[in-house]
Amino acid sequence: MSLALALLVGTYLIADRKAEADRTQLAVAQAQLVQTVSANRDFQSQVAQQLAQLQAQNADLAKALQARQSVEVKLPAQNASLSASQVAQGLGQGATASGDTIVLPLPLGQLALTDMQLVPMLQTDKAQLTTELANETQSLQLEKDAHTSDVKALQAQIDVDKVELKAEKALARRSKLRWFAAGVVVGFVGRAFAKV
Repeated sequence: MSLALALLVGTYLIADRKAEADRTQLAVAQAQLVQTVSANRDFQSQVAQQLAQLQAQNADLAKALQARQSVEVKLPAQNASLSASQVAQGLGQGATASGDTIVLPLPLGQLALTDMQLVPMLQTDKAQLTTELANETQSLQLEKDAHTSDVKALQAQIDVDKVELKAEKALARRSKLRWFAAGVVVGFVGRAFAKV
């Protein structure tokens, strides 16, 4: 009887110490989780601020591009209505008008020729930059969506882990109670046999 009781008590003590070690390990893991969640929350906030800044910059670039396109559409019509003397005055740097003809000094003529040759390249650059801006804006939104999805998935995992932990604790308590009840029954049965 005393051997069975000693075995039962010993088993219980070993299980209790194991459970205590597990509780300590759980407390450490929970503390680490709190630190990780806090660091992640800070990081999420920082990323959200950076995303907001980038979106604001992209919005400003898009507005500037739209304003520039508006000017580009209006300029040819405005310049088409100018007289030769108004064009020469606009060009400055020694440009003169003679009837419908504008006479340019060689350096200004070279500059005008260069500007005319650069226009197609600049229009191509503008089109490519417009596409790049649209792609960057879309990439930024995709990154934001992916980040939000990651956060939701991690929060769901944390919630599942909490539920699992709670269930495991309940199972452990139930197991301890069963062992205690079994020990009590064994004790009463052992005592009954010892009297016989």
